[in-house]
Amino acid sequence: MRVLLMERHLSPTVSLYIRYRAGAVDEMSGRTGTAHLLEHMMFKGTTSIGTKNYRNERKILQDIKKRVAGLILKDERRQG
Repeated sequence: MRVLLMERHLSPTVSLYIRYRAGAVDEMSGRTGTAHLLEHMMFKGTTSIGTKNYRNERKILQDIKKRVAGLILKDERRQG
């Protein structure tokens, strides 16, 4: 494990970055998709894992998706 700690007095914030050396590049041929499934379960959850009130959280996730899609479209128009 590597730990890098930097003290900065400009802002009273904490930033954390965790990286696991596991993902699609580590999957065996013919046995793919596990890393992607794990990603969805960790960050989006399921109806029973990673959530306390899925109905309310689903609305928030849908709103985030719409906003991200809008930003991507805006960026593509600006570049293209």
